[in-house]
Order: sequence, then C-alpha cells, then structure tokens
Amino acid sequence: MANERKHNFLRIIAWWLEQFGIRPLRFFRALYEFPYVVKNYIKFRKSSSSLVTFRMPCLHDRCESSGNIEGDYFYQDLYVARKIFRRNSARLLDVGSRVDGFVAHVASFREIEVMDIRPNQNLPGIVFHQIDLMNVQDDYIGLFDSISCLHALEHFGLGRYGDPIQPDGHKKGLENIIKMLNPQGILYLSVPVGQDKVEFNAHRILSIKTVLELTRNLRLIEFAWLDENSELHECDNPALLKDELFASRIAGLGIFTFQK
Repeated sequence: MANERKHNFLRIIAWWLEQFGIRPLRFFRALYEFPYVVKNYIKFRKSSSSLVTFRMPCLHDRCESSGNIEGDYFYQDLYVARKIFRRNSARLLDVGSRVDGFVAHVASFREIEVMDIRPNQNLPGIVFHQIDLMNVQDDYIGLFDSISCLHALEHFGLGRYGDPIQPDGHKKGLENIIKMLNPQGILYLSVPVGQDKVEFNAHRILSIKTVLELTRNLRLIEFAWLDENSELHECDNPALLKDELFASRIAGLGIFTFQK
C-alpha cells in the first residue's frame, strides 16, 4: 500500500509538471540517448555517399515499443469496438470518446455518429454533431440502438473542454444519453471508478454505487475493468458487482454495458 501511495504521489507530480510543459523523464532519456545517436550518425555519414544532415534527431524511439499500447484508452477502445462489431446495431452514436482512437476503430467497419461539445468535422464513416450533452434537443430522443461514452462522462460540467460549469453535469449528461437510447438499446459506458470525488478540473471518480444509481432504469448486462496496470478483468456475474472491488485501490476504469 505504501508503494502504491508513493507511485500515486509521483504520478501527480509528473502530471503537474506536464501541464507546464516540463517533462523531466523525457529530458533525461534524451540526454542518455544522445551519445548513441551521435555515434550512429558519424558511422552512417562515413559510409554513405548521400547528403546527410543532423537537424532532426529522434532521441526516444529506440526505447519505445512499436506503437503505444499503454494506458486505459487503448484497451477500452479495442474491447468496446469488438463488442460493437459483433452486435452490428442499426444506428450507433458515440458521445465524447476519442476520435483518433475508439471512433476511428469503429469507423473502419461501419458508420458512427459522434456528439461532442468541441468542434470537429465529418470524416469517412463519421457523422459529427457539435452539441452540449448537458442540453440535448428533443429531436434526438429515442433515436439510437447503441450509444458509447468512453472516458468522457466524468468530464461533463468541469469546464475542461469549454463546457459550462455544472457540478451535476455528469448526471444531466447521462440522463440525456439514456433518453437518446431507443427501447432495448445498449449503452457502453466507461468512467474512472473508486471513491466518489472530483479531481478538478481533470475528472470525477465515481463509485460503483453511484454509477448503478444513475443507471437504475437500465439493466447491467456486462462489466469489465482495467486496473492501475491497465490489465483487463471481466466480471463473471455483474449482478454481484459492489464497491468493495475497488475499496483498496486508488481508482480503476470501469467498463459497463447496460440495456434499456
């Protein structure tokens, strides 16, 4: 537990530094890699007859994997996109998820509509609507067979993305999302789960109890979660889901599948 608290403290320090453009780990990694890159540059230049410059060295790629598959976003996006592929609902809406992640996965095999408070554009397979989900027009009520909202609801009403300040914005947003589902519709929802609190203005953390209270008119049919190491766990019996699962953890990411 002490190691977990220490890790969380260091993570918070790194977060604060990152917000001001300070990345110590990246800086020291660059210092470590620089002699290696210079050595290779000299070796290459000596054996090449081409014009060789040293204006744009890349000092980080050697120590990284072939593509970033770290973090909750990658695993949740892949997990839910596969569910949507299998279900193949008639009309699908996404609310606030990453366009360069989950939405792009889905748009590769079917059309998806996207709602977000920030501007974007229509792309192949993507129909975009710029809408504040805390204030949705009645025209959208009951239109969608499936709705996804991944790692987005926890931000509603905090102003982080230009949305109006509204302390219960996540409640209002989820209420509107549920209204947009048609009867028997499916909701794929992911939020940080743990002890109820707001880490302003980054996100909220919601307890399992809170999520189930906000979705009391829906039926929970599947649940999975990602731990602090981004390892995916699937719950065999969602009906037995309780907060005790996360009692000893700082937070995890809960991925809920509900049916209206």
